[in-house]
Formats: sequence, structure tokens, C-alpha cells
Amino acid sequence: MFEKATGSLPPAIVPNERKGKDMDKLLTRKEAAQILGISLTTLDLARTEGQISYVQYVENGCVYFTEAGLQEYIARATHRAKPVGAKGTSNARNRIR
Repeated sequence: MFEKATGSLPPAIVPNERKGKDMDKLLTRKEAAQILGISLTTLDLARTEGQISYVQYVENGCVYFTEAGLQEYIARATHRAKPVGAKGTSNARNRIR
């Protein structure tokens, strides 16, 4: 339908050989879970809770992820280590006198 109207496929559906360098490769659920080191159940939960972006061309269809989406998820899930203060200094500030 789109092809008849414009004479070409929409950018997201262009076969890999014709994709531009700016277009991320789509990853399956299994590939994404493996890259992140999490289970499919955890990946699906993160997706349904809006924690990770995904691509789904058709309602109830296959779900795909991009490398950029995985990197954003990792960045949001990464927390900086909190420095451990010297003994007694952090507690001394929080004490009520």
C-alpha cells in the first residue's frame, strides 16, 4: 500500500542492504535480552512498564529493539557509586544534638 502510493518502502521497512548507516539494526527480544544479560521475562516487564523503547510494526506483532534503545535503558539503569565517608563523619553530620 505504501509502496504503491510513493513508489518505495518506508525507511523502517527497507531491507538491510538498502538501509542508511543512520538506521539501527533491529534486534529480536532474545538478542536484546542476551545483550542486556537479563531474562525475556525481565525484558518484557521493562517494555510494558515503559522502561525500554521498542519497535512494533503491527499491534500484537513481533517486538524489536534498537541498539540505541538498549544503550538508553542501560544509562537509566546505571547508578553512580556513593562514596563511603571516613568513619564517623557521615553519621556525625546527621545526628541531632
